[in-house]
Amino acid sequence: MALWDLLTALCLVMPTAGALATVKDIPRGWAGYGVAIMVGVLLGVGCAWAMRTLGGRFAARSAPTPDSPNTWRFRALYTGAILWIIVALFLGSWATEAVLHLI
Repeated sequence: MALWDLLTALCLVMPTAGALATVKDIPRGWAGYGVAIMVGVLLGVGCAWAMRTLGGRFAARSAPTPDSPNTWRFRALYTGAILWIIVALFLGSWATEAVLHLI
């Protein structure tokens, strides 16, 4: 298992964690938890898919050359992935809060 796979799994789980943390603050009972899990999983799948697609395209276009090493590019890719995971966490929280206020 590669680091990229672990980051993708983390990106899949973090929106659900943010959604469940939001439901704690807005007590809506079991229905609120169900809505939070649905919103979190849907956002998690979307964020993980976007991250996986971007990483695949990036790797395909970054062929190693002897003249220029790609270490700084991949460092930027992993840094961007970590920032995207943090955005996914807050996105799950914000989206769940908006949906719960509509119900």
